[in-house]
Amino acid sequence: MSANGQSNEVDKSSDKLYLDEPSTEKELFSEQSFAFGTMQGWRSSNEDFHKHKIPLDENLANNWAFFSIFDGHNGIDTAKNASQIIDKYFLESFNDIQSNINDYNQLNNIIKNIFIQLDTNLRELVK
Repeated sequence: MSANGQSNEVDKSSDKLYLDEPSTEKELFSEQSFAFGTMQGWRSSNEDFHKHKIPLDENLANNWAFFSIFDGHNGIDTAKNASQIIDKYFLESFNDIQSNINDYNQLNNIIKNIFIQLDTNLRELVK
C-alpha cells in the first residue's frame, strides 16, 4: 500500500477479463478508526481504488477527514483517475469557504458540485 492509500496493481500481461475461478483473497486496510476491504472476485485484476486523507488538510480542515471508494466496473482507469484527483477538488472547495466550514447546507452543495466536477473531468479523459 502506498502512502496515499492506494494498493491496486494491474496485471497487464493478460487480456483475459475473467478468471476461471474467483479470487477470494481479501485485502484489508485499517488506520485509526476506519477500514477498507476489497476482494477481486472473478475479474483478472482488482479494479477498485480507495482514497483517504486524515485530516483532510493540516491547516484549514484538520477536523475533517475524507474517505472514498471507487469501483472499477469493468475498467480500472476511471476508478484510478477519480482516486487521484478527488481530494484536490475537496481542498480547493474547502479553501473557498474556510470561514463557513461548518455551514452544513453549503457543504452539502459543495459536495454535490465536487462530484459533478469529477464526473465532467472523467468524461473528458475518455474522449
